[in-house]
Order: sequence, then C-alpha cells, then structure tokens
Amino acid sequence: MEWKNNVFVCNLDKYFTILSGDIGNLQDTTDNSNHILTYKPNKKEISINGLQVENSNCIMESATNNRGGMFVDNINAVNDIKININQCVFKRNIASSGGAIYFNNSKSNNQYFQTFKTLFLKKILRVIQVVEQFIFLI
Repeated sequence: MEWKNNVFVCNLDKYFTILSGDIGNLQDTTDNSNHILTYKPNKKEISINGLQVENSNCIMESATNNRGGMFVDNINAVNDIKININQCVFKRNIASSGGAIYFNNSKSNNQYFQTFKTLFLKKILRVIQVVEQFIFLI
C-alpha cells in the first residue's frame, strides 16, 4: 500500500476487504444477513473496489425481499445511475432472485453497469425490467 499522485493505492490482489453476511452460527446459513450492500441512488455514479461480498442468505416468503449480496433499488430514482464494480468477488450469496446482485429498476434510460476483474461465484445476478438499457462489460 502506498501513495501515488495523491491517491492511496492498495494491491487488491494482496489486500482486500471481506463483507460477510455470516453473522451467526458458522455452519448455518439460515441466520445469515439478507443483504450485505444496499444502494438507493442519490448520486449518479458509484464505484465499489476490492471487496469480497459473501454469505448473504435472502430466501424469504416476500417477493420484495428476495435479494442477495447487493441490492440496487432504482425505483422512482431522480438520477440515472452508473455503477462500477472493480476487482470484487461475490460468492456464496443465496437468494431466489439475484443471488449476487439484484436490480430493482423503473428508470427507462441511461442505466449503466460495469464490472472489471470481478468474479461472480455460485449464484449469478438477475436483472429485471429494462434489461436492454444495461451495458455489461465483463
């Protein structure tokens, strides 16, 4: 880890942050957190770098609560959104819809989602509504 051009640079291959939903008994997924990251857009752009998001469990009765590791709620948002996810790992996130990432979207224009060196292991993302407006760069 070092400073370069007034920016703190971290070797994300060596040093990363784990956000785990495993808050209870280690071998019991039923008591894990429902969501680990929630994003309700109040800014046009967000970047997530160097995180390992793991062990969420969101298998619930309510259809509005079936979201996994990251929940993006863009319903009735004022701003269009741009989400950049860089050098992250999403693994062992369980949900009946959107295990890794769940997008809840009502905006009809300028939706942008980009990943770079990001792994989605086990459950994969599911995008609902306005799918043609998302750009996936993997």
